[in-house]
Amino acid sequence: MAENPPAGWYDTEDGRRRWWDGTAWTDHFEAAQPASTVEGASSIAGEVAQGAGDPEQPRPRRVWPWVVAGVGVLVLGGLATAVVLIANLLLSPSLDARGTVAAFDRAWNEGDCTTYFATTTATYRESAETRTCDEFIEAAEELVDYEISFLDAYEDTDVAYVTTSEFWRVVSSDRNSSGSFMYTLVRQDSRWAIDSIESLDADE
Repeated sequence: MAENPPAGWYDTEDGRRRWWDGTAWTDHFEAAQPASTVEGASSIAGEVAQGAGDPEQPRPRRVWPWVVAGVGVLVLGGLATAVVLIANLLLSPSLDARGTVAAFDRAWNEGDCTTYFATTTATYRESAETRTCDEFIEAAEELVDYEISFLDAYEDTDVAYVTTSEFWRVVSSDRNSSGSFMYTLVRQDSRWAIDSIESLDADE
C-alpha cells in the first residue's frame, strides 16, 4: 500500500495552493502571494544567480557626455580665438597704426606710464624728455583734456604715418591749445611704436 504524501501546501489544478493534512485535502487555501515567493527553492536560487531578484543598483553616472561637452567648449574657444586673430590680420593696417596713436593719447589723458612706454620708442622718449615714468607723469599732468581726431593714415611694411588734429589744455597757463601733427611709427617687437611727432602747423 502506497504511503500518503506528507502534510504540506500543494498546487491544485486551478493554480492555487491547498493544505494536505497527510491524509486528505482540507478547506484551507494559501493566500495569494507574489510569484517570487511561491516559486520553488531551485527557481529562486536560479533567479538570484542571474540577479533577477536583486534590488536595483544605482546606475553609474555617465561621464563621457560631460567630457565631450568640455572638449567641445575648448574647440569652440579655440575657433573663436582663431577667428579673432584672422580678423585682426584682415583689418586695415592703418587701423593698427591709428590704434597705437589712440592708445598713446589715452596714456596722456590717464597718466598711464605702461601704455606710454608700450606705444613709443626710446628715441621718441629721449626727444620728448620723458625717459622715465616719473618724467612722463609730470608732463602728462601739465596737459589735460586731450582730444584727438584722425585725418589720415598710411602704412608700409616697416613704417606708418598718421596725421591728426588735436586739442588740449595747458594746466600751468590755464590755456587751451590745438594743432595738427604727423606721427611716424616703426615696428617694435612686432608692434607699432611712435618714433617721432612732427607739427604740421605753419607757425610752429
